[in-house]
This record gives sequence, C-alpha cells and structure tokens, in this order.
Amino acid sequence: MPYSVAVNNGRDRTGRIRFTWSGGEATFTVYQAGTPFTAGFTLNDSFRGADNTTECHFRSSNTPCTLTATANLPGNTYTYQWEVAYYYGTLVNRHSLTTSSTNVFTFRDQCGGTGSTSSGNLVEAEITLVITDDRGNRITLRSGANGQPAIYVKQFTC
Repeated sequence: MPYSVAVNNGRDRTGRIRFTWSGGEATFTVYQAGTPFTAGFTLNDSFRGADNTTECHFRSSNTPCTLTATANLPGNTYTYQWEVAYYYGTLVNRHSLTTSSTNVFTFRDQCGGTGSTSSGNLVEAEITLVITDDRGNRITLRSGANGQPAIYVKQFTC
C-alpha cells in the first residue's frame, strides 16, 4: 500500500506507520530531517553609503548604524530581539530592542567620545540577535561567530 509524507518545514521528526493484516502486523519507522534554519544580518552605514559592510563610522552627533536580518524559519511571523554592545573609551555602550516584528534595527551614537581619534578608533561590536517564529522555532546569531562576520564601530573626533 503506498504512503506519502508531507514536506517537513520544521525540526527533525520521526513517525511510525503501522500495517496490520490478518495474522500479523508490522511497524515502519520514518525519519525525516527538518529544514535547516538559516539566518543572518547585515550592517548598513547610510552616512557613508555603505551597504553590507562590517564597519559603522561615528562621524556626526547622531550617526545611525542599521542592521537588517534575514531568516528562513518555517513560521509565518517572526520576533526579533537585538542587542549591540561596544566599548567607547572605558564605557560599554549598549543598545537593545527587546522584541519587535521588524527585521531592521538602528542604533545611534556620536563622534567625539572618549577614545575617538581623527583617523578613527576601530572597536569590535558584540551583536546578538535572537529570531523566534510563531511556531516556537528559534535561532541565535552572534557577530563574529558561525559564519556571521565580525562587526565594528569606528569612533572619530568631531
């Protein structure tokens, strides 16, 4: 008797098909790998006109740095939790958006802070993004890990 299994758009799964007939029965186990979740984020420094870059340059009193996420989780709607942290002099600047339905996050900072230089002080930013879909699937991304490039802020004097 033929059977079919629907496409698996989620986690790995196992199912059993039980066949019964007069005088016996058998169970057939079906293992189906899930769709691997992929996700990533890119940085845009609009003041420099730099899309998909790894640096955002703080050259004004209100420099925007925009991150954009992509993902293929199987759910219909996503929630994004962003956190960006970096040193500016001796202080850690943190920017976060707890939950949002948009895949775009803009954080802002200014030139002229402690440690900034005329040629730009390059500092690595620690970016963490957690994407969750409406089915409970979740993926966590970190800059500089698992294929995600390291992201930097460059701090200039004004």
